[in-house]
Amino acid sequence: MALSSRCLRYLALAAAVLFMVLGVTDAALSLLLALPLFSLLTVPKLLHAPLLVPLAPALLAVPVGVLALSAARGQRLWRLLAVAVLQVALGLALAALAGWQLQLSFSARVETDFGALMSESLLDAKWQPVYHELRCCGLAGPASFHGSIPTACCAREEVAPSAAGPCATLYSTGCVAPAADRMRAVLRSSAEVHAGAAALMWLCAFLSAMYIDSLKRAARKRSELQVNHEDEPLRTPITNQKF
Repeated sequence: MALSSRCLRYLALAAAVLFMVLGVTDAALSLLLALPLFSLLTVPKLLHAPLLVPLAPALLAVPVGVLALSAARGQRLWRLLAVAVLQVALGLALAALAGWQLQLSFSARVETDFGALMSESLLDAKWQPVYHELRCCGLAGPASFHGSIPTACCAREEVAPSAAGPCATLYSTGCVAPAADRMRAVLRSSAEVHAGAAALMWLCAFLSAMYIDSLKRAARKRSELQVNHEDEPLRTPITNQKF
């Protein structure tokens, strides 16, 4: 029993450290996925919250992990119970946000909202990196908004309607679809990261719950031993008596 309780304590300590590592890793991967997207594209406001809000529960995992580590080292039963509840709650939050991101990755609003942003400033210089990155450069104007010309024609500022050759041929995809695909890919990758982190957080909560159960059983056993000891009748020592 003592060895089992000791092993469970070590597992709870390891789970507390893992919980902190999960929070930092999830936040770092979220930033690695989102920051290049924000630097390359004007991301629609629809996606700001789904991409940035998950940072909150991910970073909150660090103080919760510190509390779990302290509670496991001190064998504080009620504090461990509160920490396990927080671990489950943070895992649920990340799982819900992962589902939200996955749902948005299939939404048509990603493409329509980005198209509206792009059409408002179609010829701005800020889109030049996008043209090269997504290979959709050479937009001639709002009328050909959903079209683009080959990458070899990127140096040309505009395409003359009467020009012959490949630079006069507009593709049907344009920049909207490739940009929307990039956003959807980031949303799906981010959802996978958060879902994996949530699953591992629940594992940490399960290990904490096992240690809590071990502490409860140990406390119950101590209480039973104490009650049995109090119920034992007092025995007077027998001394040698002469009659």
